[in-house]
Amino acid sequence: RIGLFLVQDNLTIDHVLPLSRSQVSNLCALQLLWLQNNHLRSLPTGVGCLSSLTILDISDNPKLSEIPVELCQCAILNTLNTDPLLHFPPRDVISLGTQRCLNYMKDFWTHVS
Repeated sequence: RIGLFLVQDNLTIDHVLPLSRSQVSNLCALQLLWLQNNHLRSLPTGVGCLSSLTILDISDNPKLSEIPVELCQCAILNTLNTDPLLHFPPRDVISLGTQRCLNYMKDFWTHVS
């Protein structure tokens, strides 16, 4: 398994994942991504290109208010740890579990695009 565990506090996502889709696709083998406790304000939309991602932990990032809808493209993501303070997806959807949350974002993305 290939994973990235960020232990340094107060980094922005720019220090962890490149912002462009083409650069993120170079991390296609990444399976585990732990970004908790880092005061993130946002995640790049390119996170949806992480096709091997199975675990994403973005908990304890109080300034992170939403997850990019493109995350629904991570078809094998089975564990998503978030804060209950997110605005998108809604708290009640997150409480239903990872798969329901991804389905909600996929439906949202389909209607917006």
